[in-house]
Amino acid sequence: MAVEVIAHRGASGYAPENTILAIQKAIDYGADYIEIDVQLTQDGHVIAIHDDTVDRTTSGKGKVRELNFSEIQILDAGSWFAPEFQSEKVPLLSEILDLDFKNSHLIIEVKNVNNINKGIENKIVELVRNSQLQDQIIYKSFSTEVLERFNNLDPGKKTLYVTIGPVFGLFVIDDWLRWGSLFDLKFVDMIQVHRLLISKSIIQKAHQRKLKIIAWDVHSPEDILKMKKLGVDLIETDFLDRVLNLN
Repeated sequence: MAVEVIAHRGASGYAPENTILAIQKAIDYGADYIEIDVQLTQDGHVIAIHDDTVDRTTSGKGKVRELNFSEIQILDAGSWFAPEFQSEKVPLLSEILDLDFKNSHLIIEVKNVNNINKGIENKIVELVRNSQLQDQIIYKSFSTEVLERFNNLDPGKKTLYVTIGPVFGLFVIDDWLRWGSLFDLKFVDMIQVHRLLISKSIIQKAHQRKLKIIAWDVHSPEDILKMKKLGVDLIETDFLDRVLNLN
C-alpha cells in the first residue's frame, strides 16, 4: 500500500529549506503534503524560516523577532546550501500562499514556545482565509497551546500534533516533557512521532481513533521501507522522491 509523503521544509534535500524554490520543487515532484516553518518578524510579517535566528540559513545574524522584514528580505538564503542558490530569499507566507499547489497540501508549523511570537496564529489564520488554499491547509505544532489557539481561531481546519514520542507510557516529549498521552488532544487529525519511537502499537491506537500517523526524520531508503512495513500513513522526509519511488 502506498504511503503519503510530506516534503520537509519543501524539497529540502535538493534546495535551500523553506524557500520558494524548495517548495516549488516539492509541488513539481507531486508531494502529497509540503511542510514549512514560520516565524514572526519585529514588524509583524509572517515569514518562512525554521530557526528563531537568521544565522544558520542566511547571510545575516540576529533573532527573527528583532529584525524587520526589510532587513531579512535582502539576505542571501541559499548560499549556505550551495553557491548556485545565492539568489534565494526568505519568503513571506503570503508569497507561498499565492503559489499553485495543485494537488499538494500545505502544512504550516508554528513552534511559538512560551508565546514568544505573540499573535502569530491570528496573522496566519487571516492570511489563510484570504488565500485560495483554505481547503489545503493544515496547522502543525509541538505545542498543545498553539494547536488549541488554532482550533479556536479556525475551527474545522485540520491540525497536526508533532512529538518526539511517548516515554514509558506516562510522558510525551513535545515542546517539553509532558505528563500524558499522545492522544490527549481530541480535535487533532494527525499525530507525528519520530521514527525511533514509533511502533505498531502507536499506529494501531491512532487508527482506532481515526487519526493519521506520521513518521518523521525518515531519509534513507532503509528507514523508508521500515516505516512502510510498520504501517504509517505518512512519511516526512527531505528526499520525497525516495518515498515516491518506493511506493
